[in-house]
Amino acid sequence: MVDESLITLDEVAERLGISRVTLWRWVKDGKVPVVKLSQRKIYVRKVELEKLMTEGTK
Repeated sequence: MVDESLITLDEVAERLGISRVTLWRWVKDGKVPVVKLSQRKIYVRKVELEKLMTEGTK
């Protein structure tokens, strides 16, 4: 079971209105911190999503 404070990358991209490619670029550039539970299970903390939604990625 995944912690309820985590959100999938698909959900993050959808909520931000961006493509998964753009989101991966932001992750690679360090603009979006992620939590890796395994090689294939990568999440973003809801707190970080809220920051992105209010502050943007600069």
